[in-house]
Amino acid sequence: MPDQDTTERSAAYNEIEASIRANRYARSVLDPAKSPEVVRKRYLAEAGQYFFRDRNNALAFEDKGPKIATKTEDPVVAASMVELAVAKGWKELKVSGSESFRRSVWLEAVKRGMAIRGYEPKPQDELLLQEIKAQSPRTVSVHQIGPDRARAFTEQIQDEALKIYPELQKAYAGRASIYQWIDANIPDPKKQVELRVAIDRGMTERLAKGEIPSVVVLPDPKVGTPGQVNAIHKQAIVMGAVAKARGQSPKSVRIVIAAAERFGRHLSEKGVWIPEPMIYDRYAPPRTNPSMTREESGRPEIRRQQKIQVRR
Repeated sequence: MPDQDTTERSAAYNEIEASIRANRYARSVLDPAKSPEVVRKRYLAEAGQYFFRDRNNALAFEDKGPKIATKTEDPVVAASMVELAVAKGWKELKVSGSESFRRSVWLEAVKRGMAIRGYEPKPQDELLLQEIKAQSPRTVSVHQIGPDRARAFTEQIQDEALKIYPELQKAYAGRASIYQWIDANIPDPKKQVELRVAIDRGMTERLAKGEIPSVVVLPDPKVGTPGQVNAIHKQAIVMGAVAKARGQSPKSVRIVIAAAERFGRHLSEKGVWIPEPMIYDRYAPPRTNPSMTREESGRPEIRRQQKIQVRR
């Protein structure tokens, strides 16, 4: 006899999750503003929770990150959960819960070309699926969404592509930020073109895989005085020379120099004065006082500290 608590819990919670290990972005809670348009029109949403627009605004389902859960068996809710799973980048689903819920999820997932575990379809389910496909032949497979978005990103103008795929706004904003950085920091026009082509190619490849690439834009650092900028650069070069003397690889030396410059700029922005590095040159001529003779300058006075007598 099955445990009563287990039976009640399985009846109360119907869930879907990615059946294969998804990346960190796919396992996080999706911003409701980036959910599919049909879901946004159907529900009120906040912090991963989706509420009915009627039914006294009861909770329809909840995005918990790696899982999407509901307490209802409504087929429309099940379809909305699958839509959200597609937007999160899930390509294979695992469903659990009541039989009617699992059947609804299976039907919606298979229509989109998604593999699904947790429900074994019956012959009548297969017949219903064929009938639905015949009535709606334009149902888009989840495996086709990525390539279609990638083509829209590369072949259409931005306004037209955003009308079809509003989730591309993040990719366009990220690309614009990278372009701006290239224009400000890379003086060679030929190199600028090469970098833009590489950025476009990388973003297109990620879009084709179903991901939405984004870029974290950091605030522009404050420009210090020329003296401080030179001091920070010299300090970084010295630290790179130390790393090289210790046997670090050229790549590691470059990383040390870049990190030292970033840390130096950070300290300078906080008001910390960065001094010029003191460099010892063994081949430099000794400093002499013009008023001293040659013999005096060659024999500097050495003051020795008196030895401390230890009483026993």
